[in-house]
Amino acid sequence: MSELRGGRLIPERLVLASASPRRRQLFSLLEIPFIATAANVDEEIEEGESPQEMVCRLSLAKARVVALSHPGDLIVAADTIVALDGGMLGKPADEAEAVAMLRRLRGREHTVLSGVTVYHPAPPSLPPRVGGAGGGGPSRSWPRVLSG
Repeated sequence: MSELRGGRLIPERLVLASASPRRRQLFSLLEIPFIATAANVDEEIEEGESPQEMVCRLSLAKARVVALSHPGDLIVAADTIVALDGGMLGKPADEAEAVAMLRRLRGREHTVLSGVTVYHPAPPSLPPRVGGAGGGGPSRSWPRVLSG
């Protein structure tokens, strides 16, 4: 459980709500003790939902699901989506789908959006924010090299 120290709520530990090997690797670079656990949420796009709304909704949903089994811990969750030609590309189901997706993106501008939620069940929880590399907005990419 969290403890109150000097008027501040101190979480017991940091929990990364992700099964992503890349996110775990990035968190390891921080050199802060953490545990990682998968957040099983429905990642379907809701009708009329923008990419920004989707990544915020999913990062918050992931944080809340993981917080149920980690009361008192500080939860960090994220979701990322690629937007292309007015549509959204979700996670590829397998390697073949990933290669097809990369081929579709090759040489074309697309937008990568990430929503991040830092969540603690006791106030104050930080609301999810959409951000990207560098300036807090979406990042744009034009991949040119694809082997295979």
